[in-house]
Amino acid sequence: MSLEKVIFFLLIVFSVFPCLSQDQWLKSQNDSLSEIWNNQNLSKKDRAQSLCFLLESVEEIEDLEGLMRSSNLLIDFSKEHSLKNELACGYKSKASVFEFENESDSAIVYLKKALEIKQGSDDIHETAKLLLKLGENYSALFLFDESLKNYERAIEYLNNTKNKKGLGMAYNNMANIHVRRGNVKAAIKNLTKALKIYEQLEDYLRIQKVLSNIGNIYFDQQDYSTALSYYKKSFDLNQENGFEKQQISPLINLGNVYHMMDKIDSAETSYLSAIDILKKYPNKYDESLLYNNLGNLYFEVGTNNKGSHEE
Repeated sequence: MSLEKVIFFLLIVFSVFPCLSQDQWLKSQNDSLSEIWNNQNLSKKDRAQSLCFLLESVEEIEDLEGLMRSSNLLIDFSKEHSLKNELACGYKSKASVFEFENESDSAIVYLKKALEIKQGSDDIHETAKLLLKLGENYSALFLFDESLKNYERAIEYLNNTKNKKGLGMAYNNMANIHVRRGNVKAAIKNLTKALKIYEQLEDYLRIQKVLSNIGNIYFDQQDYSTALSYYKKSFDLNQENGFEKQQISPLINLGNVYHMMDKIDSAETSYLSAIDILKKYPNKYDESLLYNNLGNLYFEVGTNNKGSHEE
């Protein structure tokens, strides 16, 4: 959709209900939508595109019933007037409701319907997005072969677009599947590809996450020196960019790997540093994990204060 059309549809939408939030709009959709449908100055396609644009702009789903009704309305209207792209939009929106409710099997049904339409068009961007979504939902159902197939197809489309973030996501998600299957080489290969893409984008939050994930793989393989190098890179990157909250996970990882390497002082320092940051960003899971790890560390060195010192 062109920028001019986006602006045009926004003017339509907000001239009808200028003071309503997305969620409020969904809840009051009967009156507002009737005004759009009855506006004789708009074509049927314009009406459907207005609704499609608004549905796609919803980021946080609060009114599931309203979103489902709106999606069904768009689907029925688009079918009646043979509006293929808008029909695909309705299917995708309906799938998002099922995704939110963790009903991946139902989400897949409607994503496939949308994909069938988009594959017959020149919209490779939307086709790639739908394939990514299918990959995610198949993975949620532990249907990993189907998930990988969809990610691989998404990559074929994404390579012909400028959507590098989507490409990085595809490689990262494929790596997660390979990790779960114990295919270490494939996991590292895909994470390395994702890392290169995020480095090109200078997406430091994703870079630090990928570095930690690679470190986790080496940690599980008991290659502690390599794991340590990746954990350090992740921590340093977070520190350099002022990502204080994101330093917690690498510090826990550093504590774990130092513990396994019998570097007790370094392990303790890492755990305590993470605890200090957690005071600003409380997280019961991380707190429980940290105190458990620190307790195990002290128990193993036979003291309730400080463990053996590194040379």
